[in-house]
Amino acid sequence: MLLFEIVEIYLQMSSLVNSAHSSEASHVVISAAIIATNLILLGMATLVSSRCFPSSTTAIAAILAVEIIFDKLYVGLVVFVRR
Repeated sequence: MLLFEIVEIYLQMSSLVNSAHSSEASHVVISAAIIATNLILLGMATLVSSRCFPSSTTAIAAILAVEIIFDKLYVGLVVFVRR
């Protein structure tokens, strides 16, 4: 799961850098903020979920929920706003 996240963040940052010159600055800043927030909250969710949920399956589901929310936010921003 960690390797998947590293590859995903690399691809998101690469996409952001490659399209930054043709996008509005505010859209690039929002995209970068979503990526950074995803990195921070994913780490926090990992720490908190392992302490809050009794089973490891529920903890992983909570972590994946956070990941999916931010992935959808990023994809929505790229597809609908940053064209």
